[in-house]
Amino acid sequence: MLFVRRASTAGAGPLALPQPQPSRRALFRRGVRALGAIGATAAVAVALDESNSRVGSRSLRVVRAGVETLADYHRHLKGLDRERSPEYKDRLREFNQRTADRLYALCFHNGGIYTKLGQQIATFNHALPREFTDKMAGLQDRAKPVAFEAAMTTVEQELQRPWQEVFPQIGRTPLAAASLAQVHEAVDCHGRRVAVKVQYPHLQAQMKTDLAVIRRAFQAIEYFFPNVQIEWIYPEFEDALRSELDFEHEKSNNRRIAALLRHNSGVHVPEVHDDLSTKKLLVMEFIDAPKISDVDAIEAQGLDPREVAHVLCEAFGEMVFCHGFVHCDPHPGNIFVRRNPDPRAARKTQLVLLDHGLYRELDDGFRRTYCDLWRGMLVRDHALIEDCGRRLNAGEFAAYLPLLFTYRPMRSNSPLAKSLNEDERQALIQNLKQLQFSDVTDFLQQLPRDMLFVFRTNNMIRSLNKELGGSTRDRFATMGKYAVAGHALNHSAAASSSLGSYARYWWEHASLVFHLHVVDWALSTLQWLRGERVKTHRSG
Repeated sequence: MLFVRRASTAGAGPLALPQPQPSRRALFRRGVRALGAIGATAAVAVALDESNSRVGSRSLRVVRAGVETLADYHRHLKGLDRERSPEYKDRLREFNQRTADRLYALCFHNGGIYTKLGQQIATFNHALPREFTDKMAGLQDRAKPVAFEAAMTTVEQELQRPWQEVFPQIGRTPLAAASLAQVHEAVDCHGRRVAVKVQYPHLQAQMKTDLAVIRRAFQAIEYFFPNVQIEWIYPEFEDALRSELDFEHEKSNNRRIAALLRHNSGVHVPEVHDDLSTKKLLVMEFIDAPKISDVDAIEAQGLDPREVAHVLCEAFGEMVFCHGFVHCDPHPGNIFVRRNPDPRAARKTQLVLLDHGLYRELDDGFRRTYCDLWRGMLVRDHALIEDCGRRLNAGEFAAYLPLLFTYRPMRSNSPLAKSLNEDERQALIQNLKQLQFSDVTDFLQQLPRDMLFVFRTNNMIRSLNKELGGSTRDRFATMGKYAVAGHALNHSAAASSSLGSYARYWWEHASLVFHLHVVDWALSTLQWLRGERVKTHRSG
């Protein structure tokens, strides 16, 4: 598929996709080769395995959507000057909406990993036009389910007994249909109210071919637009999908994160029932609560959405900075909010974390560097930020690292969360205009893969924080708090080796805590001056 980013004239907005340069004849040859490869892949798969009989129709939808999108682009946008044409922006917006509609239909009808691809696109609201992210958000928990009978066939194959013996009561209509599985409410043979997560039939058999077709589609984009290099993303996408297909792996992640966050009364991880769970079937404690994006339902429970945002930032700050074990798919369908069932708990708000198939185990060296990066951003230590850039292999792009996480340039004179002044804004615009799309892809390829996962998760948390009414000030302060905690973990062992190093460490740590309080005070004062409500939080 072809994504065209909206033109941006202010701030650190997304870069525009470069105009294609090759001739029509060259484009035609590239298109024939790429689309032919997709067709050949599908044909071989169907010939080798009858379970792939639907691959042909799914692949044909990919080809058709690609051809229609390219024809649409050439009909409505090719030849228009993005700077001088008064109608360019309107045409681009309309084109994006039509393309998003095609992509949504493709992902929904093909299902499986196509739906997963659409869900991933929905999380890229920092880079893609709203037409895409808004449309793809509809796939988060409204994917195409399989028939009840097909789901129960999987249950019987996994447990080797009739489903009626295991679940005397079960809802025939799934509560949610995700990309790789659907969830039914049930009462099991022990009388427990449970959520039954069933992997879609034939998904494993179809996965190999579907992944190959998607890879060919990525290659087709590179054929048509040589400056857009995206195929390097594919291995991470494939690894993540294969990991999510193993529910035993998800069960292990579930238990590990539950143990790591057990001290936090504001977070609950549903219990998994081992006796009824397999590689394709996961049975867990049922939780009846609204999604984190349902602000009205949260308020109806007597809870403050801003407090929910604070608990969310705390939980993910701890995962990243302290444990290096991160839930990498925190979209709204995977986080519920309820009133804490323990009346003695100091914190009345409780998040329920779901879907533990996609986690990232951060390299400890990366975790330490990431703590240092936030420390440098908090105290405006440019030398430390540049050193972190070297450690992260960011090269000449190290100066852009603060921009990715705080939306502030490295040498900005304004405090975090304060709007850029006009001079800074114009300087940033001129600087970004010098970047080519190929520069950005080179930058992303150079970074550790851990950074890409953390950046994606950070962006999803930022989006949820905003949706819940949380302030930028509180998000930065919370991230800073856990960066300080992670920094303490990094150095406490080394500091105990000698009295001198112990003293240096605690002086450095005290200075960092002091800077964090100063930043928090400055941002809260700024909120007060703007007439915004200033809310303080207690940890718990």
